[in-house]
Amino acid sequence: MAVLVLLGVGGARAEEPDLRLWKQADGSLLVDLIPHPDLPDPMELNLYRGELERLAEYEQRGDPDGRCRIPGELRSLPLVDELAEEGSHYYLLTAVAPPGVETGLGSSNLLGRRPNRHPCWVARGSYQYQRLPVGGLTELVSVDFHPDGDFFLAAERSGVLHVHDVVNGVDHRVELGPVGNLVWDEVEFSPDGSQALVVGHDTSSGNVGVVRLFDAAGWIASGADPRGDPTPFFSDITGLPVVETFSAVEYPDDGGLPVLLSSTLRSPYSMVLRRFDPAAGDTEFLTSSATTAGCQDIAFVDNEWDEPGILVVCGVNGYDGLYYTEVGGFPELRLDLGFNNHGNTRSVSTHPGGDYALAVSWSGRRINRFEEGLMTSSTEAPWFSTRAILGVEFQQTGRRALIHGGRMSIGGNVFAAMVEYRHDLYDCPAPLTADCAMTEVSIPNFGSAPWNAPNGANVNDVAWRPGCDEGVIVGGYTNFMTEYGFIGTFEIEGGLRCP
Repeated sequence: MAVLVLLGVGGARAEEPDLRLWKQADGSLLVDLIPHPDLPDPMELNLYRGELERLAEYEQRGDPDGRCRIPGELRSLPLVDELAEEGSHYYLLTAVAPPGVETGLGSSNLLGRRPNRHPCWVARGSYQYQRLPVGGLTELVSVDFHPDGDFFLAAERSGVLHVHDVVNGVDHRVELGPVGNLVWDEVEFSPDGSQALVVGHDTSSGNVGVVRLFDAAGWIASGADPRGDPTPFFSDITGLPVVETFSAVEYPDDGGLPVLLSSTLRSPYSMVLRRFDPAAGDTEFLTSSATTAGCQDIAFVDNEWDEPGILVVCGVNGYDGLYYTEVGGFPELRLDLGFNNHGNTRSVSTHPGGDYALAVSWSGRRINRFEEGLMTSSTEAPWFSTRAILGVEFQQTGRRALIHGGRMSIGGNVFAAMVEYRHDLYDCPAPLTADCAMTEVSIPNFGSAPWNAPNGANVNDVAWRPGCDEGVIVGGYTNFMTEYGFIGTFEIEGGLRCP
C-alpha cells in the first residue's frame, strides 16, 4: 500500500500541488515534481528541500496525538527550527489514486491548527472479530500473509499447514509427514512473495531441526483460480546443521537473505544465529551463545548508529535477551540490553524501517521497547498487569501493531486479551484508561460460540493483510486431553477495506 500526499506550499492552490509524494509500505518515497507558475522551475528535487524539511517537521511535531516518524528518505532530512510563515499550508487532499491506495484528507496548518487528518496520525481503532468456518484444527502457532494479500500460510503445532485462499474462501490442508511427528514454530514469507519458509523440529527420531520451503511463485503460476493442492510445492531443505529445533526465521526488509534461529529445547539452553540461502541450501554462521532461557523469536532492528542488527528474545523457563550487530564492520554480540528483568518474552516485532521494536513479556505483562541498542526498563514499559498479553505484530505500514494474548475471565466476562498500539504512542501511565495511548481491543465472548475457547486458549499469532486495516488471528490450546484450534479475522471499523 502507498500513501498519496499532495503538498501545496506558499499559498499555492491545493488543486495544483507542487510535489506528489508516494509513501510506500516499505517506507521509501517516490517523488513527482509538478510545475507551478508561482514557484521556480522544479527540475531538481533539491529546489524543494526546504519544503520537504518542513513536511518532516510537521510529521514530528504537528499531529494532534503524539510524535510521528517518517521512515526512509524523509527520516534522514534535518528538521528546521522555524515554522512556516502565516498563511502557508500543507494540503492533504482527497485524490484519485490507484486501487488499494490510501489518500490523505483535509488540510493542515503548521501554525498549530488541528488537522482534519494526517497520513501518519492514527485514531484509536475499534476492532471486529470473526471466526472462520475451518474445522478439524489443533492449536495454531504462526501465520503470515503473502505480500499480495490473496492468501496466507498458517501452521498448527502438530505439523499441519494451511494455505488459505481469502479471495475464494478455500482452505488447503497440507500434511508433510505423519501428524504429530513434525512440530512447527514459525512460518514466514519472503518480501517478494516468491517463497515461504516453515521452521520447527521432527520428533520421530529424537528432536532434529527442520526447514521446509514453499514455492509460492510456482503455486501461483500453476493454474486457474482457485488454485489446486499446494502440497507438491513444499520441499524439504537438506544438509542443514544438526540442531534440536529451528525456532524462528526472519527476512530483512531489504530483500536480503533470511536468518534462522536455532535453540535447545531444554536446559542448559543455548542459541545460534545463521544466515540462510534458500536457493543454495547453505547456511552462514553469525553468532552463538549460552542463554538462561529457551529462545523463541528474532527481529531485525537498527543499533544506535542506524546500522542493522538482530534482536533475540527468550521466554522458555525464564528470560533472556541478546542483540547481534556490527560496529565499524566488526561483529558484536551484546548480552546486556541495559535492563534484564523483563520476564519471559516469546515475541518481538520491528517497526517497518527498523528504527525500534516492541517485545512482549508474557510473565511480566509488559510491552517493552528496544531502540538504539537498549531495552526499556520495567518501570518505563507499560504494564498491563490484568491482561494476559503474549505477542505483538506490526502492520506493514507501521501505523499500528496488534498485541495479542490469552483467554481471561473477569467479573463473569470471558474474553481474549488484545491491545492496539499506534506508532510512537508509547506513553501509558495508567493502562486501560484514557491516559494510556494504547487501547484495549479484546475479543468479547471468547468462551462462547463461535469461538468456544476453553480455559488456557491463546491467540498465538497475528498477520495483517497487506494494503488494508484487516488481518488474521490464529491460536488454540493443547494438553493431554484437549486439542483446540481456530482461525479468525479482524478488521478496524471505518478503516481501509481490502479489495
